Amino acid sequence: MAFTGLMNYYPNDHGALYFLDKIFPLILSSVPGARIFIVGAKPSRRLQRRVSKNVIITSFVEDVRPFVARAQIAVIPILIGEGTRLKALELMAMKKPIVSTTIRCEGINLTHEESALFADTAEDFAKAVVRLFDDASLRARLAQKAYANVVEQYGWDAIGRKLDGCIKHFLTMEGRATIIMQSIKCDMETSPSQNMPHHTSGKVRNS
Repeated sequence: MAFTGLMNYYPNDHGALYFLDKIFPLILSSVPGARIFIVGAKPSRRLQRRVSKNVIITSFVEDVRPFVARAQIAVIPILIGEGTRLKALELMAMKKPIVSTTIRCEGINLTHEESALFADTAEDFAKAVVRLFDDASLRARLAQKAYANVVEQYGWDAIGRKLDGCIKHFLTMEGRATIIMQSIKCDMETSPSQNMPHHTSGKVRNS
């Protein structure tokens, strides 16, 4: 398994500790040879104390992809935090089956049992991981569907189409009216200084 992220970001540190303390022991009871790679810069001392033959904590690496590539499963056991879900998109693009809490994949086109497995308790999370370890066809199906989603919705072609749509929408009558009004406002703000008479150097002659 692999879990990636900047480890001095509290939600990542909290999630890694939650996984190691609450979820991983349940996984090891069913899959004693399971290993987890926690890949990311600046792991806390609390996290580093969990290193063992089954827990590999890398600290900073130049490229996380070799570690993710070695993993059969990607885990996102994060319970708190907001922001863009780039971690999930990266894993989807690498065709890795994902087990995640629901909070960490909100807003991304991932569906339980179709393109990922979601679990919000330690027990359910462990069961989902063990299930994937035992079912290679399920791993492949989830990974392929997630990859198709990320290409369709977040690839360069998809982003380009969305950007093109935004530009076209902005250039509708309403959009053009907004541009014109902004232009008029700018002209009004700059015109007084432009219309002021220029002062000449030297003394002013009386007529």
